[in-house]
Amino acid sequence: MQIVARWETALTIDDHEALSVLLRAAFPAQAEQFDGRSWALSYGRKEARVWLADDTGRPVAHLGLERRTVGVGGADVLVAGVGDVAVAPELQGRGLGAALMRALVDLRGLPW
Repeated sequence: MQIVARWETALTIDDHEALSVLLRAAFPAQAEQFDGRSWALSYGRKEARVWLADDTGRPVAHLGLERRTVGVGGADVLVAGVGDVAVAPELQGRGLGAALMRALVDLRGLPW
């Protein structure tokens, strides 16, 4: 598996189409939210995306990130808000979602 991290503005049309397929499969009850797009119609787009791609390049697990500021001990702290966590149905229960979350700690180039 390969970890792919991209800012939303760097996603290609092919990226959006491939992520749309994954998100529709992972969220069948809300599949129409992802028709023709890789973000839920009822929510705004994320700032960055991270996904695991299989050996063919197909996204099999995904999450979206947004910058958030939270108060900690009287100080503002920049954190990542994580959403749209999805794993291909046939691969669920194999730790791919957890692997994606662990990968966030190691990612470089994102400001959180």
